[in-house]
Amino acid sequence: CYGRAGVSVRSEQLSKLAAEFRIFLRAFGRGEKITSVHLFGIEHGIDLTDFTVADCKALAAEAGLKESLGTELHKGIRLSKFATA
Repeated sequence: CYGRAGVSVRSEQLSKLAAEFRIFLRAFGRGEKITSVHLFGIEHGIDLTDFTVADCKALAAEAGLKESLGTELHKGIRLSKFATA
């Protein structure tokens, strides 16, 4: 699926989410990185339900995190269906 000038819509979505993820992470202190990654996945679970582990790893890397934290993000996304506001 491609948008303007041949740039994939998925790529644009990934860049936008990565920027939002970086901002989100700034609110957390040392020792809270994993928790914040899970929380981001929970809060954005509806928007990210179709993301695979590979997509989550790409998002983590794009946000400036270790790619392996994509697995933790995917866990948060899966947890989101059990979370209530």
